Amino acid sequence: MTDNTDPAEILHIISDKIALFNDKCEAQEHTDIGEVWDLLNMIRFDCDDAMTHIRQDEVRQAKSLADLTSVPIDAYTPEGEDRKKKFHHRAARQLRLLAMELGLKNGEYDIDSNKAGIAVCGEVTLHTDSLYIQVSNGLGRGQEIMFRKCESRQDYSGDRNRWAAAGKLDDVKDFAISLQRAGVL
Repeated sequence: MTDNTDPAEILHIISDKIALFNDKCEAQEHTDIGEVWDLLNMIRFDCDDAMTHIRQDEVRQAKSLADLTSVPIDAYTPEGEDRKKKFHHRAARQLRLLAMELGLKNGEYDIDSNKAGIAVCGEVTLHTDSLYIQVSNGLGRGQEIMFRKCESRQDYSGDRNRWAAAGKLDDVKDFAISLQRAGVL
């Protein structure tokens, strides 16, 4: 079962095993409780394998911050840990692109990645002398990006918080315009 990584094929195999189980039950060939237990365990393990492969496939196919933040991010499982690494890499990349779009040069901004603990996503932050942007997964759908004015790179409270969906950062030109419209630039 674990050799096949195609989720559709795995689900097809599981479906066949469930059909076999149903046939045995209907024919009342389930007098041996050990055989029934073994068959149910096989189905359960196959389901676990299928879900693992489906999650891995989702992480591999994630092409945007919106994709990566569509489910909670933590590091309880290897798949979750992979999703968390991809999130931090993608968020830092998009924030670097945003800094370039805003005309910032090296040394005029900091990008920090705080991976935090196993139970949470952590956050990635772009901090300039006048702007603070933090990307996370913790506050819910549509509020993955927090941004505000600030007075310096030592200012961690700044002006009032504003929020945007993670997908906004997938298009840095559009997000730069949104920052201007919000009056934080």
